[in-house]
Amino acid sequence: MIKNKKYILLISLLVLLLLVVSAYFVFVKNDNSNTAGQEQIVDQEATTTSPEPTAQADFSGADGNREPGNSLSEDDGTSTVEDSDTVVSSDNPIVSDDGNTTLNSPSENQEISTGSIISGETKNDNVFYRLIDNKSGVTGEGELKIKNGTFSGKLNVDSRSSDGRLDIFSRNNDGSEYSIIYVEVKLK
Repeated sequence: MIKNKKYILLISLLVLLLLVVSAYFVFVKNDNSNTAGQEQIVDQEATTTSPEPTAQADFSGADGNREPGNSLSEDDGTSTVEDSDTVVSSDNPIVSDDGNTTLNSPSENQEISTGSIISGETKNDNVFYRLIDNKSGVTGEGELKIKNGTFSGKLNVDSRSSDGRLDIFSRNNDGSEYSIIYVEVKLK
């Protein structure tokens, strides 16, 4: 009789252990097994190191680099700048963050067209321009000659857009840009 009680107790403990192990696999392991072999989807917002918002209509992004081919209208405009000796002064020049480059013309939201002058001063060894329109992206870019710390160029604009941006900047030997000025312009 005692042997039967021990036998029943042993069987009961084994059944209880089997139920606990089964419950563990059903409730704990089953949650992870639904995603086995699959990537887990995490609802998390993408982060950036840029202080600027993205996908802006006014092109004021951190690096301002828009290449031709980013729209369906990539062949709708080209722009060039021909070096000039015309120096324009300004009561309200735009100065780069590091203070090394000053843009006197054009000013913010100024209408520019063929014949308009890009003019300013720089303490740097080189200065470049990039003209971007809101329809086809980069329409022109190049280097401006510096003479006695000033630069000047006459624009030749061919754009099907009415809004754009002119970037004035210098480049290091590795191609990185600095002394950057972004100017929103109206294209004519």
